[in-house]
Amino acid sequence: MELRQSSGIVIRQINWSDTSKIITLFSRDFGKIQLIARGARSPKSKFRGVVDLLNVISFSYQYKAGRDLNYLADPDLDLSMHSVSEQYESYIFSLAIIELLDQLMELDDSHQRLYDELIEIFRLLKSGDDPRFMFIRFLLRFAMELGFELNMRF
Repeated sequence: MELRQSSGIVIRQINWSDTSKIITLFSRDFGKIQLIARGARSPKSKFRGVVDLLNVISFSYQYKAGRDLNYLADPDLDLSMHSVSEQYESYIFSLAIIELLDQLMELDDSHQRLYDELIEIFRLLKSGDDPRFMFIRFLLRFAMELGFELNMRF
């Protein structure tokens, strides 16, 4: 077993049992990963408010090769995106971004430049920048990461 630490963006949540959730994170060092947040649904959980959609967290987990799901440990909130959920247009575009990440990224495929760009976009969205512009900025960076760089020269 190996202890892994990173930061990541919560891009998906699934209720797993009476008290737990499976969360999907887009992490800086490991790409898209799925972890079990044991007890995250209970009212007194240390995960409460931390593993909400769009939040940026620092976390650790015990990685074991061959295991599909590992257990989330020691999450710390780095950037809360709660205020974005109160701005309708920013929230919709933020959800579109994480849906694209969830649907198009493979598990365990790290894209550090894309992650860093996404953190910057979320900070700008939180400060009130135009969400349409931020979405286009994300799409261009995402296309470049996937190997589809646009040629803007005529």
